[in-house]
Parts: sequence; structure tokens; C-alpha cells
Amino acid sequence: SQGKRILQFIKYAKKRKRSSEDYFEFQRFQGQLIIDVLRKYIDFNKPLTILDIGSGIGGYVYELAQLRNIEVVSLDKNPLPIAIEKYKKIDMGKQKKVVAVLKNKAKIVYRGKKITVVEGDITQAPLKNEIFDVIIASGVIEHVMNQKAMLDECHRLLKKGGIFYLSFP
Repeated sequence: SQGKRILQFIKYAKKRKRSSEDYFEFQRFQGQLIIDVLRKYIDFNKPLTILDIGSGIGGYVYELAQLRNIEVVSLDKNPLPIAIEKYKKIDMGKQKKVVAVLKNKAKIVYRGKKITVVEGDITQAPLKNEIFDVIIASGVIEHVMNQKAMLDECHRLLKKGGIFYLSFP
């Protein structure tokens, strides 16, 4: 129920600053909420390529990668080693498709079966045009100096008919 989810959110939010593990769990819970919203608009049973911008500690990427048929690209200026360690626990094996989304200058920090972590700036993303079915930018735009450039890049990267999920505090 909605009330139960709100109480869960408050519980995770209160604990999130205690440790990086608590913050990761808070982000995972938020990732589940985002997936629930996106389910209203897209079919997660078909193959999808998703971009998560500013992944931070990696809770959203972690949740998305556990869905079948989903490949996730994390684009972050400073990919966190703690996030990559979390990804390795659920993402073993070699990825096939994601190389097609990267430009030659892309700095790949991690590549697994379903997750690729790219170091880069969303205002000049080292990614090819119209490649993502979904782009998630949650709690990111307020940290970007050139917000118009970010939005222009998201438009460039998103497939026609794709979903752009934008949230901010």
C-alpha cells in the first residue's frame, strides 16, 4: 500500500547518513520506486538499454540490473569504487551489446554482463546518439552547471519514443 511505502521511505531516509551501506540501501529503495513508476510507461519484459546519470553509490543501477533483459550504463564524473564492488556481486560475465553505445573516447571503468560504468560528463557524454530506451537523472540536474547542455545531451542520447525520468529535490 501507499502508506506502507511512505513509512518504508521515511525509515530508509532517516538511516541513510549513518553509513555508506545505509545510503546504498536507501538508493536501492528509491530505485525500486523509480522502476514502479516506469512500469506504467514501458514494458520491462522486452530488452531495454538504460542510462543512469550520476549514479553515485549505485543503488538505482543495482536494482535495474537485476531485471531481465536490461542493460544499464552508468555515467558519472567520479564513479565510486564502492558502487563497482556492489555491481560485481550481481553482474558476472561478459557483456555483448553495450560497446555499441560508446564512442571511441569513452573511459570505461567497469564492464560486466549487464552493467557498464563510464567516467564522463553528461554535458559532453561519450555515448552515441539515440541509443537509450530510458534515461534516469535523479538528483543530478541541481549539481550540473550547464543544465541546458545536460538536457540537450539527454535528448540526443534518447531513442525516439524513449522515456526521460528527471527528478530533483
